[in-house]
Amino acid sequence: MKNGGQVGSRGYIFQAIIALIECLGRDDWDAIKNEPNTDEDKVDIMLYREDGTVLSAIQVKSSINDFKREDVKKWLENLKRDAGEAEKVCLCLVGDDFAPSCKSYIQKNAYEIKTVSFINLQRESTMHLIDYIRNAGLGDRVRINDLELIDANLFSKILKNSIAKKPVSHEEFEASFQRAIPRGEELAEQIVSALTGMISKEPFVPQCLTPIPLIEKETGLVGRDTVVKDIRKMLEEDTCIVLVNGLGGIGKTAVMQGVCNELKDEGHHVAWVSCGDSLQDDLLLMRGALGVPKEEKAEEAYVLVIAGIQRLGKNLYLFMDNLSREVSNGERDAINGLGIHVMITSRKENLPFRKKKLEYLEKQDAIKMFYGYYGGEPDCDEIVWEIIKSVNCHTLLVELLAKAAREEGGTLDEFYAKLRKEGFFDVSEEEFETEQDDENLTIEERVIRLYKISRLSKEQQLIMKLFTIFSPEKEIYYKVREWAGFDRKELKKLVDLGWLERGGLEKGYLIHQIVRDSIARQIKKDGEKVRLEEYGEFLDQVIDTESYLSVETPYDNVRERLVLTEDVARFCEED
Repeated sequence: MKNGGQVGSRGYIFQAIIALIECLGRDDWDAIKNEPNTDEDKVDIMLYREDGTVLSAIQVKSSINDFKREDVKKWLENLKRDAGEAEKVCLCLVGDDFAPSCKSYIQKNAYEIKTVSFINLQRESTMHLIDYIRNAGLGDRVRINDLELIDANLFSKILKNSIAKKPVSHEEFEASFQRAIPRGEELAEQIVSALTGMISKEPFVPQCLTPIPLIEKETGLVGRDTVVKDIRKMLEEDTCIVLVNGLGGIGKTAVMQGVCNELKDEGHHVAWVSCGDSLQDDLLLMRGALGVPKEEKAEEAYVLVIAGIQRLGKNLYLFMDNLSREVSNGERDAINGLGIHVMITSRKENLPFRKKKLEYLEKQDAIKMFYGYYGGEPDCDEIVWEIIKSVNCHTLLVELLAKAAREEGGTLDEFYAKLRKEGFFDVSEEEFETEQDDENLTIEERVIRLYKISRLSKEQQLIMKLFTIFSPEKEIYYKVREWAGFDRKELKKLVDLGWLERGGLEKGYLIHQIVRDSIARQIKKDGEKVRLEEYGEFLDQVIDTESYLSVETPYDNVRERLVLTEDVARFCEED
C-alpha cells in the first residue's frame, strides 16, 4: 500500500511538471487544467482556448521499469478515444527504459508520443523557463539563483489548482510568474553586492549560451558513431576548429547536433548558431548569456561578447551551422583568435579550416535509418534496399522516402510499385557520381519527384510555396501560422511527411535548404508565382514590426523575427 501511495504521489507531481512545461513552451493557450472530467478518466492535462476548444489532451505515464509496446499502444488508443474533439493528443512517457519494439512504435507515432527521462525532467522544465524569461525580455533582471524560486512559484500554482480541481488561466500563470521576479529593492541589493565585492566570483554564464537543438540518435545519427568520435578528437587538437563538409541533406547538421549534445551532457559550455550574414551577427546571439546589456549598440556589444567568449576559452564549444557566406582572411583570423573549440558545417569546400568530409551512409546503416523513420519491425530489407539505393543512401532522401511510405499506409511492396509507376527511379544511379553541382541538382530532382508523388492538398501546397521565400533552416515562429491562416492539421501532415520540421521548442517550423531550393525551382519552372495576397493578413502583419518587436525584445528574438521582414522585403523586390 505504501509503494502504491508513493507511485501515485510521484505520478501526480510528474503531471504538474509536465503541465508546467506545456505552459512555458507555448503561447496559444488560455487555460490549463489537471485531472479534467472526461468520460474514461484517461486525460491528465487539458489545454483550452477561450472559446472552449481543447488544444491538447495529455496523459502522463511514468515507470522505473521497461515500457512495453502493448501497454503504450493501449494507452495511446484509450487516450485518443477519451480526448474527444481535442486538436492534439500527447502520451507523455516519463522513464529511462523502453523495450526495443516499444522504441520503434514510439518513433512511428512520434507526433503523439513524447518521452522524457527522469534525469532530464527538471532540466527540460528549467530550459523552458529560461527561454520563457528571454522571450519576455527579462534576461537582464533574472539571476540563476532566482530560477528555482520562479519555478517553484509556477509549479505551486499549478499543483494547488490541480488539488482544487480548478483550471489555471493564462492570466493567473503570468501573475504568478511576475510575482516571483526580483524587482526594485531585491534587484538593487544584488547589484550593490556585486559592486562592493560581496559576490567575488565571475559573472554567471549558463552552460548553454544559446538554445541547443536536440537530436534523436536512433534515427538521425545512424552510422555516424565513428564520425562523431573523429570530430571530437579533432576538436581537442591544437587547431580546435573543424569544418564538416558535404552535400546538402547528407546529415552534417545532425552530426553536429550529436557532438554538441554529447559535450553538453558532459557539462561543457556550448553555443549553437545558425549562421547569418556576418560573424558579428552570429556571435551577438550570445550577448544575453554573456551579460552584455541590451542597450549596447551592435559594435560595442560585439567587443564585449568577444571578451566574454575569450574569458571562457577552451571551456566553450561553439557550433556554427550552415555557413554559406564567403569567409575572408579577417574572419578566419577572428575565429581562430577566439581561443575556443569551433565546429562548422557547410556545403562549401574552399573554406580555410581543417576539414572532415561527410560521405553517404553504408547500405546497412541506410536500411536501419529507413526503418527508424518508417517504424515497424525490419522485415522487407530487399525492398527497402531497392528503394534507397536509387538515391545512393542520401540521408535526407532516405528520411523523406521512409516518411512517405509510412504515411502511404500500405505495404512497402505497394509503395515500391507506386514509386516505379510514377517514374521515381527514372533518374539513373550513375548521375550521383558527377560533379558536386550536378550532384546537388540530381538530389533536388529526386526531392521534386517525391514531392509530386505525395500529391499534397491545395492548402499544403500553399503552405510550402510561402516557405520558399524564407531563408532555409531558420525557424519561422508560430505567429506566421496565425497571420497566414494556416490550418494546424495541414501543418502537422507536412511535418509527418518530412517536408517541414518543428523548431527547437516546437514553437515554430523549419524548412530544409534542399527542400526549399527544390520546390522553389519547380515553382519557377512551372511558371507559378507566390502571391502574398493569398495569405490573408500575412504581409500587413510582417510589415507592422512595432506590433511584435519592442525595445525590450532580446537580440536573438529580434533577429529571429527580422528574418521574416528581410525575406519578405527581398521577395517583393525580386518580384
